[in-house]
Amino acid sequence: MSTAAWIIVIIVIVAIIIAAIVLAMRKRKDAQREQAQRLRQDASDRGAVVDQQAAKAREVGARADASAAEAERKAAEAERLRSVAQQQQGRTSDSRAEVDDQMREADRIDPDTDVDDDGTSDTGTSTDPRRPE
Repeated sequence: MSTAAWIIVIIVIVAIIIAAIVLAMRKRKDAQREQAQRLRQDASDRGAVVDQQAAKAREVGARADASAAEAERKAAEAERLRSVAQQQQGRTSDSRAEVDDQMREADRIDPDTDVDDDGTSDTGTSTDPRRPE
């Protein structure tokens, strides 16, 4: 073979090697593009799940806030009712004392009732309608 033939063979071999390298680089880049696309799709899918979880967390947080507000409202109502009950108990005690005084006064002025110092009549029964005989 002549020198020119060897040069042509070497040029063809180098061209084939260069073509193989270029082809391999393209395949590698295509594979990287596909991998990047899969990663993007996976991230997008996971992002949707994360968005759903965040929405659920916000919903639960809103329900917790509403429950806390309801609890505060009920606590305020309970405190108001306690206050009303205390006021009513005070008025009831005052009214009961007035009733007792009125019963004692009735016993005192009743000529048929003899009342001892301890609030009982001469028959041993109490003039207080709340006290058992």
